[in-house]
Amino acid sequence: MAALPSLMALYGALDPATSEFDSRAVAHAAGRYLPITARSPGWFGNLMERFGRRTEDAIPDPERALADIVQGEDRLTVPELSRLVYVIGALCHTPRFEEMTLRPESMLGRALALAGPDYEEETGGNLETGDALLRLLYAEFEAARDFDRVVRRAVVQGLLSADVAAVPRCIPSTQWVDGYECVVIDTSFGRSDIYLQNLKDVVDPLNWHRNYPHAFCEMDQQVPDLLPNGWSRVLETVSLDCQHGWPRMVTPLKYYKSDPAGDQAVLQYDLDKSGLPEPGDGWITVDRGFIKMWATGNPGVWVRTRKIVHINGLWPAAQAMFVCPAGYASQAAEMIFGNAANPPADTVPWQQSPASATTTASTGTEPSTGPQKPTTGGSVASTTTQTWIDCLKDLADKNLQLSTKWWKNQLTVDDLVTYTQDVGAEIASAPWRLIQALSQPPDDGTPGGDA
Repeated sequence: MAALPSLMALYGALDPATSEFDSRAVAHAAGRYLPITARSPGWFGNLMERFGRRTEDAIPDPERALADIVQGEDRLTVPELSRLVYVIGALCHTPRFEEMTLRPESMLGRALALAGPDYEEETGGNLETGDALLRLLYAEFEAARDFDRVVRRAVVQGLLSADVAAVPRCIPSTQWVDGYECVVIDTSFGRSDIYLQNLKDVVDPLNWHRNYPHAFCEMDQQVPDLLPNGWSRVLETVSLDCQHGWPRMVTPLKYYKSDPAGDQAVLQYDLDKSGLPEPGDGWITVDRGFIKMWATGNPGVWVRTRKIVHINGLWPAAQAMFVCPAGYASQAAEMIFGNAANPPADTVPWQQSPASATTTASTGTEPSTGPQKPTTGGSVASTTTQTWIDCLKDLADKNLQLSTKWWKNQLTVDDLVTYTQDVGAEIASAPWRLIQALSQPPDDGTPGGDA
């Protein structure tokens, strides 16, 4: 059985409407670990109706799903392992799985062993490590808010891979956009051993199916490939399982790549509503977001992402579960913990999008919403925004330096004191830097090129 449907089956076991055991206890667990689903029992059935009715061949029983993950040939990626640790930490607090926590080498412990510190070298992981991680999750992972603290402790105790623990947790919220109730995902994370150029080499949407083939089936360049405003066109095909005949969703997207500075890169994407060929199947009616990347060293990167999506026919809770556990919002994490470490030779390289595409015929598409250099002319909003971005970048750099020392077990009390002083100074000085920036003479107001 494929890894992704098996992983989704485990999350489905936290839907009280599908549980064959104490549904009230499962509902209580869902409220603690998947709060966005708390008022939506039946979300898993809603998701399965979109991707085909639940059958034993399609979505296995949770216990068989565990066996498929442990014994199957379809290896989980690092971000998938992170989601596996989370859901097992939740399931071990439900009646169906609670007794497994006391049983040596249970299927829960064997699955957790896959995420151990030796997961790359030892096939199947160390079973004693998996059992110890299961006991830790059972004892200390009492609600969603505890997860980051618990996985850090697991790394220190040698029970969990530092890579798995460093994957940003997908925390969904909802927001109304264009008349649709959408799921919104924001993440921010970094790595000290990845070069910005390597990340740029794999981030183009034409590479997404190479970076995460479990969920992204195809990313096809369209003809024409450019819109008049410089945005590129791609046809995205996604599924719960690309390799075994699951239903797919096909969506036309446009995207824009820019280098605001030598140590920064930005990818923005949105629905392609140009009306050109390949209109998609219409299931996804909102799909927009960005991936912002900074170099924090050489190597060293920091990434911030946002994704906003609405999928017709799915409840908000079901959309959130497709976007998070199923990995639809995890492109950046899959890249930074996957191909960015060693970009494949056949990837589409990074190239800034043009300010305009004069060779493409007019399509009547909406005016450009791509990155444009703001008309400064004394703009308080643009100056304030840039000052705030600079402040956040400085804080992100300091956070990455501190966390790198922590992961290497090199953190000292002096480091913590220095960090506290630096952060305090950064926050205290930001208003004064803003006042100084606003006091500078305005530019001539001539629009510039792409930022």
